[in-house]
Amino acid sequence: MTVVSLPRIERDSTGNLRVSSEQIAEGTENQHKNVLQLIRTYRGDLEDFGTLESETRPFVGADGRTQHREIFHLTEPQATLILTYMRNMERIRVFKKALVKAFFDMAQRLAAPQSIDLTSLEGISAVLDAGKAALNRAIAAEARAEKAEKVVHAIETSKGLTIREFHKHYFSEVGERDFFARLYALGLLIDQRGARKNKRTGETKSGHQHNHPAYKGKPFFQLVGRLDSEGERREQTRVRPGEPEVALADLLARRGLPLNANALKPAVIKEISA
Repeated sequence: MTVVSLPRIERDSTGNLRVSSEQIAEGTENQHKNVLQLIRTYRGDLEDFGTLESETRPFVGADGRTQHREIFHLTEPQATLILTYMRNMERIRVFKKALVKAFFDMAQRLAAPQSIDLTSLEGISAVLDAGKAALNRAIAAEARAEKAEKVVHAIETSKGLTIREFHKHYFSEVGERDFFARLYALGLLIDQRGARKNKRTGETKSGHQHNHPAYKGKPFFQLVGRLDSEGERREQTRVRPGEPEVALADLLARRGLPLNANALKPAVIKEISA
């Protein structure tokens, strides 16, 4: 059975309880840079639950030089949500429970009066009220976690975004023609522009496999069958939902395409979270 220690919960200047991205990386056995990437990718979703705070800390790199890295400080809802976006492995599930318990314990300690007379009804009532408040917060956190898991399930079981929907959502600042050209250049989509020619009219058309997933694009794209207006089955290329969608956005961003500031907030999340 996987066992993890309770993460360290800290209180910020406004009194909110937060856990650092370093604690999340340690508890889930992920590299900190991977947790940072996930937080940046889902920043828009996380900020639905309040301001996302961060700081820059110095550290000594492998080369002995002092470097700086960003550390995020997440509230309980934000931390719970980011864990939901990770693979649903036993380690993640165990850490999620430990995280809820850590927030619960810290809230309970802060809510408890410093000096209580347990021989009086007022003292006993104060202890019960503090425990009840902390329990309600824990129950609310579990409810948020279940809701977030439903969101991810809805995304992962959908047919995925079309290429144009993906472009509009993640890279709308890039022209559509340039966007598709980059997908062709990276070998992600088959480029059959002008591959067919009508001998009678001289008109050129795209090949039958135009915009189908190329070999390198198969981890990110899939063909989904649909019926056209005449009842004929057509294959449409869609982005694989879930982790492949995030990975594709990350790949293109690393290849120089400017990622939208509010990316990674599919309509399904808005509908379920409403």
